[in-house]
Amino acid sequence: MADVPIILAQARDVLDQMRERTGEIAAREWNRGVAVAVQTTLDPGSVRRHRRRLRLAGLSGLGKGGPAWVGWWREQRRYALDGRVDELGTRVALMVVVLLTAGADVVGKQLAEENRQEMIRRRDEAADQGRALLARGQEGALTLFGEVRRRAPVLLRRFLLLLMDGGDRARAGAKVMRGRLRERVARHRHSRRTKIKS
Repeated sequence: MADVPIILAQARDVLDQMRERTGEIAAREWNRGVAVAVQTTLDPGSVRRHRRRLRLAGLSGLGKGGPAWVGWWREQRRYALDGRVDELGTRVALMVVVLLTAGADVVGKQLAEENRQEMIRRRDEAADQGRALLARGQEGALTLFGEVRRRAPVLLRRFLLLLMDGGDRARAGAKVMRGRLRERVARHRHSRRTKIKS
């Protein structure tokens, strides 16, 4: 029981150092902290129970906000979870975390709400950018379609002339190839006839 005043004094020192970030601790919360200090002094096994609650508190509110969103609360929680059960500093850290949990919960929910609003803002901004990109794409497609409509007759005429010119060349080339093939066939037949007669 002699450790309780030491725990309370050290907890008060830690809270005074953190007052700018955490704000004032309500009397009701202070009484809860004193109860934790007394309980952990009289029953060292209660340290394990408080640590189990801290682990759960660190995980339970991650999605919707809570103390786990707040850096200074996570730091104090780490001190409470890392120390040995029989150390005075561990019990001080447990008391401080219990005292800070209510305030950290409020701040964590505010941070989660701000984060949610930021995500909504970013999503809306991305959607606006997507809509603008789509509008520019549609405008570009309409411009391209207009150019094709305007130039299509000229391009089609050029294409047909190329096909016709290519067709004439292809026909002339095919005629030459057929002539060469006929000559080969004729030579081959002639050579076979001369071999048979001899």
